[in-house]
Amino acid sequence: MIELLSNRVSFPIYSQHTDVLIKNTHTHTQNDNDTAAAEMEMYTNLFNKMAYTCYEKCASRKHKEPDLALGEMSCTDRCVSKYLEAHDKVGSVLQKANETQAKMQQSQIEMQNAFGGGAGG
Repeated sequence: MIELLSNRVSFPIYSQHTDVLIKNTHTHTQNDNDTAAAEMEMYTNLFNKMAYTCYEKCASRKHKEPDLALGEMSCTDRCVSKYLEAHDKVGSVLQKANETQAKMQQSQIEMQNAFGGGAGG
C-alpha cells in the first residue's frame, strides 16, 4: 500500500482559479457568486477525482511513453464516460429531491399563512 501511494501522480488542482473568476463577475449578486463558486468547486472536484481515478485504472506504469496506447485510450474513454454518466444520474436524483423539498416547504408556508391569517382576524 505504501508503494502504491508513493507512485501517485499529482494532478493540478484548479480550484485556485475559482476566486479569480468570481471576483471578475461584478454583475451577479452575492448569492449568485456563492452559487457559482460552489458549482465551480464541484466541477473542479469532479475533474480532479475523475482524472486521478481513470489514470490509476487505465494508465500502464510498465511503459514510460509520453502517449497512451490504444487500450489505455479506450479504457480512459470508457472510464470518463461512466464517471460523467454516474455524475449526471446523481445530479438528477438530487435535483428531484431538492424540488420535492422546496414544494413541501412552500406547502408548509401556505398552510401556516392560511391558519395564521384566519386566527389573527
